[in-house]
Amino acid sequence: MAWLGTWAKRRKITIPDASVEATDTLPIAIHLGTAVGIGSTDVTDIFDDLGANYKKIALTLSDGDTETVVEVERWDNGNEKATLWARVLVTNGADTELYLYWDATEGDNANIKDAGDGTAIWPTGTDEEYQVVYLMGDAAGDIVDSTDNSWDSLSESITTYRQDGIGGRGYALDFESAVPDFIEIGDLALEDNDLTVICVANAEAVTASGTLVGLWPTVDVFLLYAKDQVPDRWRAMIYDNAPILY
Repeated sequence: MAWLGTWAKRRKITIPDASVEATDTLPIAIHLGTAVGIGSTDVTDIFDDLGANYKKIALTLSDGDTETVVEVERWDNGNEKATLWARVLVTNGADTELYLYWDATEGDNANIKDAGDGTAIWPTGTDEEYQVVYLMGDAAGDIVDSTDNSWDSLSESITTYRQDGIGGRGYALDFESAVPDFIEIGDLALEDNDLTVICVANAEAVTASGTLVGLWPTVDVFLLYAKDQVPDRWRAMIYDNAPILY
């Protein structure tokens, strides 16, 4: 197995093929902390060695020396937590292996990007055609789009930024319905196109119907929302003259 240059240390990251429905290139979140991954592994030695120097890391593909670009959503060395994002070909039929390197003596790695600066990860002109990627790691103000489409959203009434994400991983925004809190993207002009929406959310309390992601043109409507109803709390609705519930 090849080794990346003179980097001092590395850990192998394995994505089991059983967790992959079909071979595809997908966004992958890598969490670092005291109990992460399938085996609840403690990887805080990375923070012990690097402290706040998160650009002293590298991520490679299975060969051990082909780097891939990483966007850092969160690096909290005080609490020894981090969330990294990469776009990786994951396979069904064989495990997908990656290697995370770190070395405090290395120079800053140009392949490690700050949140909102990972345009190389999210292609906008290929079959994947990412339109918007929000990692929710902003400290204040508008929410920055990580793609080069630059669909930075307008935040409305958001007062709580950089909340601990689900399970204490990554960052999140806190939306309160009473205000109401929301972020506005604008018109993406996606009519007549297939669209995939991925949203990670935690409905702490739902006293009415709360929309997670919604599209409101003049006729057709798409809603991914949480409803004050147990157990069927999470719902999606497509409205084209008549509603279709999922």
